[in-house]
Amino acid sequence: MGSYIRAGEDQEDKQAAKQIPVLSAIKEMKLAGRTNSIACSDDGLYLFLGHVHGLSVISTSTLTCVRTWQDERVELTSISCASLGNGTHLLCSVDDMASGSVWLDVYRFPQDVWIKELETKQATQTPQTTEAKFSPIVLLMKIKPPDIPAGTSLKSPSEVLQKTEEGTVIGSGQNHLISSHQWENQDAAFRKMFLSSSSERPPQQKTEGPSNCTCHFLLREGFHSMPGDAKVARDIPIAVCLWWNGSHNLLHYLLSKTPKEKDSDPRPDVLWPNSREILCSAVSACARFIVLGLDGQLITVWDRRFGCPYANIVIPGDGAICRIKLLLQSQLPSTSFLQGAFLPTIQLVLTCRNGACYSVKAGRGGDAFTVALIERPAGPGSFVTVAEPVPFLKCLVLLMQRNGQVSIWDTDDEAPLFILNLPPTHVLASLREPVCLLEPVQQKLYITGDRKTSLVKMTDKKENGSSLFIFSFLECSLMDSYRVPSPAISEKVSDLEEVCNLYLQERADSWKERKRNLPFQWEQLLKRDIK
Repeated sequence: MGSYIRAGEDQEDKQAAKQIPVLSAIKEMKLAGRTNSIACSDDGLYLFLGHVHGLSVISTSTLTCVRTWQDERVELTSISCASLGNGTHLLCSVDDMASGSVWLDVYRFPQDVWIKELETKQATQTPQTTEAKFSPIVLLMKIKPPDIPAGTSLKSPSEVLQKTEEGTVIGSGQNHLISSHQWENQDAAFRKMFLSSSSERPPQQKTEGPSNCTCHFLLREGFHSMPGDAKVARDIPIAVCLWWNGSHNLLHYLLSKTPKEKDSDPRPDVLWPNSREILCSAVSACARFIVLGLDGQLITVWDRRFGCPYANIVIPGDGAICRIKLLLQSQLPSTSFLQGAFLPTIQLVLTCRNGACYSVKAGRGGDAFTVALIERPAGPGSFVTVAEPVPFLKCLVLLMQRNGQVSIWDTDDEAPLFILNLPPTHVLASLREPVCLLEPVQQKLYITGDRKTSLVKMTDKKENGSSLFIFSFLECSLMDSYRVPSPAISEKVSDLEEVCNLYLQERADSWKERKRNLPFQWEQLLKRDIK
């Protein structure tokens, strides 16, 4: 059902036999201070840099600072940006250490009102004009860790229908017909099925509650419509999905509820259970796929188009998965997987806590091809700190390591394609948490670096040697065979009828291959028979 390659065993021999090309930065821009984060506008024209005490906006065409904002009371540690032409939301996670209260606030920006207020301010601006005040943001909901329902006390489907809004049963997470005995049987069946391929560890008893949560906004997608799903534009978020630390469940909350439906303590509208504790997650750009990294080296890919798992993958090794990067490749080399707009091949890049790094290509049903890029680091300096698929170059992955090495890997060749070098006078600004950005429109890589200096100069606050280095992949002929026409698959369908047509067409095109694979699939089912 899948294959695995250990790239690390032959990596030294390959590198010795093949001299790896070096790519140097084409430009350098001096920075005013330490940069903690970097983001880019959708069109690639502007960079947003978060500094110790402020924000700066950089023009990518001239590499000049066009706007700045400073406040000595703040330190920006992360930045995300979105065009005001689309729906924009703000999420804040609040952890009150005094009372132990934990919750998540979800806000909506009144963008149309803000645009009008900004236009009015610009039309009436004078030298004496003070800073404009905009309309306040709107709190949509305050989400607290829910009490996950245990075995049901309901005795019949009619009782469930009477207690469930809008007549929905499956996936509500609140009113269901699953008994405690069924939960136990499901967990036992899963453990028996995957006992040979996953590390079996006794569950740890946890007395403390969740301390944080991870969340993603979701767009309208496919057949799977959540209760109360309104007909909204595809680029406007309709829901937020999240999971709390230590939890097995992925929770969905609708954002389009009417004021009457709003509750001071909102309950999840959809609950997707998982066999193990969730450790990390990622969502595809089209919001169709949600990838969860689970305890025990397990990966589950959920398909929102059908509301069911797309693939389940077991990662080799014993390191806990801590980061996932996801990409839907529009053009991949020939593989045994069915590819298309309806059943795309998913490329994952996984980083583990022990420093290992894996590349996975997965198709529907669990077919997976796994390559260990860095399996067992020789020392802490070889630990991977950044691992990210290059969205505009097929089968290439950006790797950054604690020793300062930056490289682009070919996942098919299982070796570095070339090394990216900073000038000999500089090193990465932060070896453990490098600040970098892959920009798909202009196909550039931005990396922050610090000048090598003595300890005396480092303690002098007036001395600053931070720079932004730019690497261009468009000007590198070595990349020509890897280029793709677009960063990822565009999966926009107008209505349910078009989705059905895509599915039926793909089934018709793939019937010969499915017929060839049928004996093998029956054989696998017999091997995994649970008695």
